Amino acid sequence: MLFGIALTVEGHWAHGIRMGSIGKPEKHHHQLWELVTEMQDKAGNQLQVGNPLNRCEESMIVHLQDRCDQWGLTDYSQFRNGHGLGQSYEEPRVSDCFPQHFGPASFQRPVPPDVLVETSMVLELHPNIFVPNLGGAAIGGMYVTGPTGPRSLLQFPRKLMSL
Repeated sequence: MLFGIALTVEGHWAHGIRMGSIGKPEKHHHQLWELVTEMQDKAGNQLQVGNPLNRCEESMIVHLQDRCDQWGLTDYSQFRNGHGLGQSYEEPRVSDCFPQHFGPASFQRPVPPDVLVETSMVLELHPNIFVPNLGGAAIGGMYVTGPTGPRSLLQFPRKLMSL
């Protein structure tokens, strides 16, 4: 199951996503959780001032595709892997660097190549994957960019929880 919460953190519109299961998670649920956690880490590493912001999305997709190739997964779906936060849930221009992965392609905006990471940008990175008859995974966290790299605004552990 996915747990989501909407809140305000340090004055920014915010939300976070964590994962859990009722009972002991199965091996493939752990693998999916590890995958999205790795995707989030790879994207966060790209949040360096001066980097093109679309490197975050690219790093997540490359890792996802590599892992799915290793596992032989071809049938999976996703929603948006991240977005900007601020006055709106999906700040324009910043959010455009994270295209939606479902729905008709005609609704997709082109990913802007010229948005660079700047100090004090606030983003939600929430990589995700959903596999029919297997399960899904998503993890979400807020980051603020700074001159020495990104800082996570959410401190709640990302571990896979079980009830």
